[in-house]
Amino acid sequence: MPYLLKMERPYAALIVDDSTLVRKVLSEQLILEGVFKIAEADNGEPALEILQSSARPDIIFCDLQMPGMDGLEFLRHLTALDYDGALVLMSGEDERILASVKTLGKAQNLNILVSLEKPITREKLASALDLFDKSAEEI
Repeated sequence: MPYLLKMERPYAALIVDDSTLVRKVLSEQLILEGVFKIAEADNGEPALEILQSSARPDIIFCDLQMPGMDGLEFLRHLTALDYDGALVLMSGEDERILASVKTLGKAQNLNILVSLEKPITREKLASALDLFDKSAEEI
């Protein structure tokens, strides 16, 4: 069954992942879900540059394990920057690691919507975006 393009979601996303393939696939999936403002970074350092040089994204998809600045260090920087957008954690690591990082992030007052094990399917992505839509409606 072909995927249908959803209605446009008027928010911006940032994908932080060291895998070019993961970034490309996730970008294409976001577009199919109606998200058209997408920035990409291959680790936390360029992601911080994006955050400091332009409008902050509404939602960040962040891998935990990356060379350079990994996801955990990136989350510490987001806390220092008072980032108030939403976060989706992604990793191929064990789900317990994802759960621990999610707990740590929430303790730092980060808005972590969900943690997703890789590979990220369109269904998982759609669920994360639906959570984001619901949380945005509550504000």
